[in-house]
Amino acid sequence: MNKWLCLWFLLLPSVLKAHYLHECKEGYRKFQIVCTFVNIRRNNTIQNAAFEMRSNQYIRTVIFENSTISELPRTIFQKLPNLENLTMSNVGLIDELHKYSFEKANALIILNLMKNNLTAVEKHTFSEAKKIQIIDLSYNSISKVDVLAFETTNLRRLTLSQNLLESLPNEIFNKVQNISMIDLSYNKLRDIERHLFINCKKLQNLNLQGNHLKHIALTLPFTVRSLDFSDNRIEDIFIEPIHNRTNIDLRELLRFIANNNSINSFDVHTDFILTYVDLTQNNLSDIKNISKMSTIIELSLAFNPDIGELPLNVFENMTSLLSLNLEHTNLGRLDFGTFSQTTKLRSLDISYNNLDEIDLDMLAALSSLEEISLIGNNLTKLEYNGLIELFPKLRFIGISNNNFECKNLANILKYLNKQNIRLLEDPYKENHLMGQNLKGISCHNTPAVLHTEKQIQDINDIQETKARLAKISGRKETRTIDSDARVKDEGSSADVKAIKIMVFTLLLINLIFFGIKLGRYLKTKKSSHSMRLSGAIQEENLMEDLVS
Repeated sequence: MNKWLCLWFLLLPSVLKAHYLHECKEGYRKFQIVCTFVNIRRNNTIQNAAFEMRSNQYIRTVIFENSTISELPRTIFQKLPNLENLTMSNVGLIDELHKYSFEKANALIILNLMKNNLTAVEKHTFSEAKKIQIIDLSYNSISKVDVLAFETTNLRRLTLSQNLLESLPNEIFNKVQNISMIDLSYNKLRDIERHLFINCKKLQNLNLQGNHLKHIALTLPFTVRSLDFSDNRIEDIFIEPIHNRTNIDLRELLRFIANNNSINSFDVHTDFILTYVDLTQNNLSDIKNISKMSTIIELSLAFNPDIGELPLNVFENMTSLLSLNLEHTNLGRLDFGTFSQTTKLRSLDISYNNLDEIDLDMLAALSSLEEISLIGNNLTKLEYNGLIELFPKLRFIGISNNNFECKNLANILKYLNKQNIRLLEDPYKENHLMGQNLKGISCHNTPAVLHTEKQIQDINDIQETKARLAKISGRKETRTIDSDARVKDEGSSADVKAIKIMVFTLLLINLIFFGIKLGRYLKTKKSSHSMRLSGAIQEENLMEDLVS
């Protein structure tokens, strides 16, 4: 018995090692030792497990791959006092992060815990990780973050996207003065407190895409470079700076994205240097607050059907504008002077509006234009002969899905081909074109019977004459009957004969007039038929030339 007991105690360390010792595979990345743990399966906790590493003091990065771990192993930070980068993505971490999770993580800089099942971040979670700069907690099930969760002043980037957050404590970012990027996209946030980021003096990128926000009113620093509010339910936006601008303020170029909302009011303080603005698919009707921003370079107002008619001088302050998208904005006409100040414009999209005609001379100020889209309007003609003189840099034009006659379209295409101007494709082009088309652009032929204004007038005159003649004839016949009756009564046959002669003379005059009109109409119709026959032959030859 004693013999077997002694043997058991001798083998016990080996048994424990087999069950609780995890050895990492060491490699190198950017001249640093990387320790990778593979195929670890611990459904409960592994706090008592041992991690064997040959070069503890030199290891800076640890990665868990193809593993299942329910709780963060704190012993790693004890074994690796210089650990800077920890990646445990998609390993099945559950529950919450708390103040003991990163105890001893004195050297930790980068933490990646994305794609787990974490539900909360408690207070003081990162109080011991004083050097941490990057935290990625995206794709978890986090619904609660304590106001004191992030107390480290060195934090630069925080990602909480794809979680279940419905609200945030008002002072949650008060101690992260050096943070530059905050990603809160695709949560369930319904409201953001106005001064939530007031202490983030170095904030550059803020992403609130894909939440349930209805109103945006924020105070932000001049350092901000990118704001993304797209895919919310926003009705109004108001952005103001933390303080009045001074000469020492370093202002960054700002990209502003808020497409796919219900925005009808937009107000961003002019001290911000807005350069790129995307307000596609909203409910804007008044764009004066946007057009006063003289620093905007690219502007998209597409799919704002309430814009309708543009005020004459709406773009007069936008002298830096290079790209303008007014697709699907219910434009019915353009006026001379609308684009007179946007002389640097290179791309103009006015597709899918209600333009049935356009005088390109209205755009004469746009000598730098390289691309214009007229797709999806109701244009019947395009004065193309002076196109290259108006826009010497033009390289792309969109003209499909309009109402061109095939002959007119053929001439346009020949001109564009000669000037080496390429066609823009219709983004909503049907898979199969129905009816006649040239190079995939639909067109139609002139109807079989078309009358000129003169022909229509002649027809109207003839019909008028017929009616007048019938009326006169009826009146004269009545007079004749009455006269005959009186003559018989009075016995005067001479008067009846005179009246009949007068009626016959009037009828003869009207018949001559009718004959003249009819002859003129037949002659004009014959001439028109000859011209259509000649035009059809020329059109057929023209299309054959174009196809060849």
